[in-house]
Amino acid sequence: MEELYDEYDNSTSHNAWWTLPDFIEWLKKQRNRKNKQTYSINLTIILHSACIIEGFLYEMLSFESGTPTYKKDISDRLLIDLNMRLENASWLVYQDIFKIVFGKRIIDYTTNQNWKALTMLFVLRNMLTHGKTLELKFYDKKQFEPVITGKYSTIYTYFKEIKLIDTRSKDFTPGGIDFVNEDSADFFYKEAKFLMEQLYKKLILKSNWLGPVEESYKNAFNLD
Repeated sequence: MEELYDEYDNSTSHNAWWTLPDFIEWLKKQRNRKNKQTYSINLTIILHSACIIEGFLYEMLSFESGTPTYKKDISDRLLIDLNMRLENASWLVYQDIFKIVFGKRIIDYTTNQNWKALTMLFVLRNMLTHGKTLELKFYDKKQFEPVITGKYSTIYTYFKEIKLIDTRSKDFTPGGIDFVNEDSADFFYKEAKFLMEQLYKKLILKSNWLGPVEESYKNAFNLD
């Protein structure tokens, strides 16, 4: 008798990312009330913006790749290995698996500006979730540029590029820079939704096999 990989025909599943768009909109309302936890709210929006993307990609890729019933031949074993990689995927691994499953890169479905924003989102997310201190050191009150190194420099340069930081502004005060604020939270959430919208329009709606993922997207963003 052939070995079964998965013998469960009846099961239920829940994708947490569906609930996050409504949660983020709720968080924005709390923030608009001048809540004392404004920093934590903005931090949560940034972290969940990355979570939404990963949850959406996981559902797309796992549904499209499928799950083998038997370990009979090499195609089954390769698919099992792909599913195992997907279960433990990081942002970079999602990109690799996406190319394998769909034959194109994620970036091929969006703009260069959006892709750059998402790259910075995951750099920032990883630093925040690992408890890193995002610190900019100004050694002189008249100094407009901080002393920074490594990944901090990458984030800082990007924030300046997209005008989330303006050291020449009349309101700029050395030491007053914060990577986690209302503007950055809203910016990254908007960019996360933009990527998903592009994948939805250019890939999901044109696929004959991704109907359930289409329904998930509609449920998440309250679309008819």
